[in-house]
Amino acid sequence: MWYMKADDRSLLEILSASNAQYVIPVYQRPYSWTDKQCRELWEDIKLSGELNHSHFLGSILAIPQGIGAEGGSDLERLLIIDGQQRLTTLTLILQSFYEYLREHRECCQQIGMTLGKFRTKYLYDDGYFDTDRYRLVLSATDADTLFSIVNESPKPGNFSSLLEDNYHYFRDSMRSNDFNPRRFWNGIKNLHVIYTELIPGKDNPKLIFESMNSKGLDLTPIDLARNYILMSLPEQEQNDLYANYWHRVEILFGTETKDFNRFLWYWLSLKLTPQQPKESEVYEYFKHYVDTEYGESHRDDLLRDILRNAEHYARLFLGKETDRDLRTAFHRITSLNVAPSRPLMLAIYDSYDRGSLSKADFLGICILLESYLFRRIVCGTKTAGLNRFFAGMYKKSPRQLCGCHGLHQYDLVHAISAFPHR
Repeated sequence: MWYMKADDRSLLEILSASNAQYVIPVYQRPYSWTDKQCRELWEDIKLSGELNHSHFLGSILAIPQGIGAEGGSDLERLLIIDGQQRLTTLTLILQSFYEYLREHRECCQQIGMTLGKFRTKYLYDDGYFDTDRYRLVLSATDADTLFSIVNESPKPGNFSSLLEDNYHYFRDSMRSNDFNPRRFWNGIKNLHVIYTELIPGKDNPKLIFESMNSKGLDLTPIDLARNYILMSLPEQEQNDLYANYWHRVEILFGTETKDFNRFLWYWLSLKLTPQQPKESEVYEYFKHYVDTEYGESHRDDLLRDILRNAEHYARLFLGKETDRDLRTAFHRITSLNVAPSRPLMLAIYDSYDRGSLSKADFLGICILLESYLFRRIVCGTKTAGLNRFFAGMYKKSPRQLCGCHGLHQYDLVHAISAFPHR
């Protein structure tokens, strides 16, 4: 049963709601609209203004956080779980129009408000302090860029080029000879969405989010995993876990979502042995594992383990190992492109990183593994069955591969040598 309330609202009505601040939580992906989406929206605004009819832009879903949820102010903070791209782009448009009105003050009469009122209503309120001043606060990677645009201050060192490029596109479009501010403002007022507020403690944002995703939202595995881990937690805990763990994972993988999906698959293969999850179903396995093993009270332990293994993956398979000998050995194995061996490599690296396996033995394992894989390729042996073959290795002696302290050194080189090579 759902308790949420939904109604038809204009985007301007949403942004100008009294004492409301809209916050993009850290589990949401960064701003991603390109010039294609911005051009389409610009043409829709122009057409809506000329024909004077409403234009529907989709939905916006928000979770109220309560009055003074952060810092004790009288603002009501609302976390946006759907609609951030539209709200962000509208903010860029309104900031561009604010600058246009400042250069053409006579046009303020056409929109029926002063320049100061326009800014306070839609963009930035000097009556508050720090980030409370802004109507819209983006997630960590984009926030400073939008602040600099709205506050007209120098751009930060790690600015978002998409935000800046789209902002300049709208500014330039308003300086064209055919720009009509009256029609433009009429078009902006005609932008409508279905605005829905979830009821905290009653509606389940995870289920709603996944329902939205199944109906066409193009979210990557790293988006889905991040959202599932963080979404149901209090906002401050989300921010802390994101800063301490997940942001570092994102830095390791960058925009290579395929690498993250494979990492998650290999990581789960180690965790779920002897069960072997399918790569195409990795997210479903991930959710089940997280809920079964960690729940919501131990997300820091979960993220610490994910980060540790992600760093191992990056050293093994993304060329980020600092030891020259190991990096060369990893490259030689990776170049053979035999994916089933990778969970075993992750397990062995963990043992090495914990100090229960020497560098010399690690290099010996790499040489042996490379030889085995290369000879299979030369002989034309199919890779079918290799998943079970390698899974048998890291299942054979899990204590040693996990590198538990206090155990005697186990000869992993001998262990791998003992497996049949036919």
